[in-house]
Amino acid sequence: TVPTAPRTAVMVTMRGAKATLLVVAAFLLTDTTAELQQGKVVPSLEEEKGVVFTRENPGKWLRKASSHVPRVHLDAEAKMAKIKVPHEMSAEHSINFVYVRDQNGKVIFSKDLLPEDEPNFKIKLSDETTAVTAYSHCNQHGLWKSAEVTLASARDEL
Repeated sequence: TVPTAPRTAVMVTMRGAKATLLVVAAFLLTDTTAELQQGKVVPSLEEEKGVVFTRENPGKWLRKASSHVPRVHLDAEAKMAKIKVPHEMSAEHSINFVYVRDQNGKVIFSKDLLPEDEPNFKIKLSDETTAVTAYSHCNQHGLWKSAEVTLASARDEL
């Protein structure tokens, strides 16, 4: 099951003191890190609530899709995924985390980002992985999702 109580605590605490938020956030990270690594945790509240933007459904951010939707390229022979988010990175406006799910919805990669980081990654895929979907979270425009890309379609490109 997906643990939701710590997230609720963070949402409520955000209205309180910053020190309390830090304590609860530290609890959230230590409580769910192992579960996230095993692909059991929904990494964002937006995904949990169903507020995810895509190229086809950008919501109120119609002109933002091209810089927010993660681009996925699979190399079927090498079993590698290249993930790129073509987004500016500054203290005021940045992608603050990226994660990737496999065909079963399991989180196979996640990375928190700082404004000075580049949102570009190479991921080695397991033999069981047949498809991936990438997610990126913008600090101003929310959570964005790529289309699912399959290894079969990557083989077709060869």
